Amino acid sequence: MPARFGEATLALPLGFPAASPLGNSATISLLFQRFEHGAALTALATVAGLALSLVATAVFLPIATTPAAIGAVSVMQSTLGSVGRRGLLRFVGTFIGAMMTFAAVSIFASGAQDLGSYLIIMSMMSFISAWVLVGSPRTSYIGFMMGPAFVIGIASESAAPSSIHLVVDRVLSVLLACACVSLVLLVVKLRSSRLAVMESIGDGWTLIAQLIRGGQLHEFTEADVHEFRTLNQRAMSNLAATAELREQHAFERTLRIESFLPILTMLAEQQRSLLLIRSLGSGRFHETLPPSAVSEMLDAPTRSLAAHFERLGEYFRVAERADESLPCQIPSAAQLRACAVANGCDANTVARLLYRREVLGLVEQAVVRAQRDAQRGFIWKDQMLYCANEVTDSGRTVAEVAATLSPSTT
Repeated sequence: MPARFGEATLALPLGFPAASPLGNSATISLLFQRFEHGAALTALATVAGLALSLVATAVFLPIATTPAAIGAVSVMQSTLGSVGRRGLLRFVGTFIGAMMTFAAVSIFASGAQDLGSYLIIMSMMSFISAWVLVGSPRTSYIGFMMGPAFVIGIASESAAPSSIHLVVDRVLSVLLACACVSLVLLVVKLRSSRLAVMESIGDGWTLIAQLIRGGQLHEFTEADVHEFRTLNQRAMSNLAATAELREQHAFERTLRIESFLPILTMLAEQQRSLLLIRSLGSGRFHETLPPSAVSEMLDAPTRSLAAHFERLGEYFRVAERADESLPCQIPSAAQLRACAVANGCDANTVARLLYRREVLGLVEQAVVRAQRDAQRGFIWKDQMLYCANEVTDSGRTVAEVAATLSPSTT
């Protein structure tokens, strides 16, 4: 076996790749192939909000020390949806922090700089820390905005009126930034983060289907090794991106924490499947391939599992049932051992084949479990896919909800 096919070449990372998602061979043509319209639209909206905020700051706040443009960029860091809500939460947090600063500075200005004043300040800081620690993503974001507004005013060495002016300036800057971003959003419509989450989950299952096909026990070339490594990197990057989108989804609308359970379940199953499929690729590229008659006993159920994953990915794009009835037909250990011995495989090869069979069994359990959870945790309604709890009233089961859906979606 050539050295270039050794372990160093196949050190597949569990996180982001060291270079680009396409390895070290990124070109201009590949850049355009991976061009994302949504990301480009968001970048355009961010630049427009930044420019508008700079102009508005010069016109309305000529002596401002914290330009509203900074707030505009911070608000529009979210790549999809939830920008308006994030801006509102940013303003609320800054306003609360300003009120706390006003109270603290007033106490200090009155000359009451004793132990009681110190305890008041520490209590306020503890309150902010607790808010961030135990709050939901939305309330924690408010706490993050309260902290800077409070610390800026308290840490200022200026007199009390100047400190208050500094905090008021920050509140006005954030308010102006939110107004500028809102004007931009009237023209540029960003895609909903909920839609992006569903599409990203579907893309993840499709990438896993392609990856498991690359783990079949066939003869391979260096191009096959590079393709498998690239698919693994893309799948892991997509998994991380889905987790980030789930955080953005928390800002988009008011949801109970259990509403995110189906999404978290899909992420867990994808991570589990990727770890198992990595071992299949290692068995193909690192070990001696068995005779074709033996490898086909395991490649046939591998292709069936790939079909399962593809159907699962389609469920998140079109209102189609994630069918669990596709047969995998994984051979028994006795059948596989008998076939391997009959074709001249040694004891080490037989042991590796039996291990591979166990991995396929675990992958089958994972995909069937994911298909079942997808049907229970996600509901198609009016040609849109929702988490089941998004369309439920508290206390109702998914079966009770399904009975209330329109006939066209049941």
